[in-house]
Amino acid sequence: MEELIKIIEAECSDYQEFYLNKIHSLTEKQRNDLLVLINKMRNAGAKSPFSWALSEITENIPQFARFVFLRELEKINRSVRKNIRYTQEYSEESDEFNILHKKLEQCLPSEELERYLQIYTRTIVDDFIHLLDEGNPREMQGEPNWTLSEIDDNFEHHRFINGLH
Repeated sequence: MEELIKIIEAECSDYQEFYLNKIHSLTEKQRNDLLVLINKMRNAGAKSPFSWALSEITENIPQFARFVFLRELEKINRSVRKNIRYTQEYSEESDEFNILHKKLEQCLPSEELERYLQIYTRTIVDDFIHLLDEGNPREMQGEPNWTLSEIDDNFEHHRFINGLH
């Protein structure tokens, strides 16, 4: 309990009283599970995971899976140079891409070009997240729909991962 109180004091300046009351209503098992999940999320790179972990424990919302999925999308977004090299080597349109890329390099320093592509890609990633989260806009017309799902080691579905945006 003391460790959770310290975490709340460090991470939750705006809602401390709410969270302190909330942890007092948890069972001992839930408190232990909460600490384990907070540590897993920190090890995965989450900066202030308390409220997310609490939500997962008390509301069964797959916050850790959501965080990991979004973290991986952000890694893709930040890997501009790697993605440029991949496109130059393996894309069906690599010749055209290389010509356009050389023209862009003549107009912008590589750091600015990389930043431009990160900003652009973030918009594409946001659109992808909305599409994944909201499903097929043509579902009502008889087209299939989709969702992101948390699975276990046997590839069995456990929970839907939504609310990504």
